[in-house]
Amino acid sequence: MINFFRNMRKQFADENQFIKYSRYAIGEIILVVIGIVIAIQINNWNEERKLTKEELSILNNLSENLISASVQSKYHIGQEEKLINNLLSALNRDTAKINDSVFKYLLWDFESDIPVMNSYADLKSTGRTALIKNKLIRESFTNLEISINNLDNLVKDRLTVQQIRVDNIAHTEVNFVRLMSLQFPTILLAQENPNDYNEILDKPDIRNLIAIKLELTDGVLKYRKELLNQINELDKLLKNEIEALKL
Repeated sequence: MINFFRNMRKQFADENQFIKYSRYAIGEIILVVIGIVIAIQINNWNEERKLTKEELSILNNLSENLISASVQSKYHIGQEEKLINNLLSALNRDTAKINDSVFKYLLWDFESDIPVMNSYADLKSTGRTALIKNKLIRESFTNLEISINNLDNLVKDRLTVQQIRVDNIAHTEVNFVRLMSLQFPTILLAQENPNDYNEILDKPDIRNLIAIKLELTDGVLKYRKELLNQINELDKLLKNEIEALKL
């Protein structure tokens, strides 16, 4: 009988040891799991921080590129407006404002450059546009790229008309030697007839070609202004996103 109770006590003692060990083992497992979860969270946080830092760098570069594109656009707009004023002076027969220098400019010159977005082009070529989390920003750059391509097409259309039609005025209707003497003062003009702009600007064919160039230039100017607004609005969006990511 004594042995029976002794064995029972030993069994209970063994069972208590097992419970204590089980609790200790479970506690250790829980601590390990918590440690793993914390490590994963820290790693995710570090990775997210790294991606945010990279995104900030990308957005800052894009913003600098947009600022440069805005400056370029403003310059081109100024040149287009200057050309339009000279074309209008020619159509209005305002010969007080028309001389060889002005006529050479309105006849021969126009802005062929368009804003350049190298940063976004590089981002696309490396497949890193997905680093920009803001969907609206990504879509806005896609739309801006389309607008720049459209402007390029307008400028090329004007160049085609210029080469096919307008340049013919320089060949047949004016003494272009006198116009070139502005660029090369060593050209002797003693035997060169002066340009009579009253007579030149009375010719219907010339007036029509100047009017065609005015129409094309006005279209380009309007599109340049729309593009400038698009650039400035996108830059505001970028700056707001940059500030939000810094918080």
